[in-house]
Amino acid sequence: MRRLIPQIDARWLALALFFLLLDALLITIFKPGSDWAPLWTAGRLAWDNPAQLYDFELVARLQGAVVDKVDFHPFIYPPSALLLIAPIALLPFWPSLVLLASGSMAWLAATARRVGSDPWLVVLAPPVIIAAIVGQTSLLVVGLVVLACASLDKDERKAGALFALAALIKPTLLVLAPVALLSGRHWRAIGSTLVVGLAGFGLSVLLFGLQPWLDWLEAIPAFQRMFDDYPPLVRNAVSPYALAVRLGVESMAIVVLGAIVAVAFVWLGFSRPAGAAVRSALILGGALLLTPYAMNYELAVFAPALLSLPRESLRNLLVCALWGLSLFINAGLLGLLVAYAAVAGPVVTRRP
Repeated sequence: MRRLIPQIDARWLALALFFLLLDALLITIFKPGSDWAPLWTAGRLAWDNPAQLYDFELVARLQGAVVDKVDFHPFIYPPSALLLIAPIALLPFWPSLVLLASGSMAWLAATARRVGSDPWLVVLAPPVIIAAIVGQTSLLVVGLVVLACASLDKDERKAGALFALAALIKPTLLVLAPVALLSGRHWRAIGSTLVVGLAGFGLSVLLFGLQPWLDWLEAIPAFQRMFDDYPPLVRNAVSPYALAVRLGVESMAIVVLGAIVAVAFVWLGFSRPAGAAVRSALILGGALLLTPYAMNYELAVFAPALLSLPRESLRNLLVCALWGLSLFINAGLLGLLVAYAAVAGPVVTRRP
């Protein structure tokens, strides 16, 4: 029981109160269930008509029955994500949202505590609150990756299975996992990742058919074009790519630069000693540097790593505060860069 009670000191209290203040503002800004609505709608379609999963207009129209003023929220997850989403979607919309949000936050807090992070600050962190309010799956993915990194040196097969489960839900956040496993020469983890990944693919085909996978591959470029032409989404995105689109400059060079930086840091982080929370942030945060589509709630990927940093350092407190505040000053990319630098810096300067 004592381990569940936070060690309250002035720094802990100051950061917790700051997070609570930001959270109170969040509740008035973000619409509950806005991101869960297309997932819940797709989860219901999957059982009856999976051929229409990637009909953007249909999904938008159907979710309007549960969330008013639907605004550009198509379903763009891979069909494998329906293995999680479709069973939850059997519940009515609001109970399913409560289940997803509460379960995700509890899962993330438990995994974060396991790697030395403060579970109470994690669940109070503004990016985590955003993800829970809108009904994102990112918190589940972060918890899986944190646990995978914590298991990697003890049970490679388990770690690989966890990486695969995370990728089946949200593959864009796991694009750097192969780099991590190759860097650390975790061959058993690579093998189990492939086995579990193929099993998840096969199960989704068995339940929903192969056609949704073909439709998904066609939907990705269509969604990307819609994203580029939709200023509200571009404005709230945190990726360097989104900044390039906003400024009207060539985006490919920025994506390549982000990929080089992210790959280098992940390679170092898994070829040298590093904590599980840090390693998870290198993988997930690095993905945000190179993926075109990454919204402000994705900053939650840094919660376990940032909130495990020693609070005795004023610098660490300022980093955490700026990370949370960046959501409100339209500076998500700044929050991403500051958080990634705080996590990756010690990895680079540490001797191998």
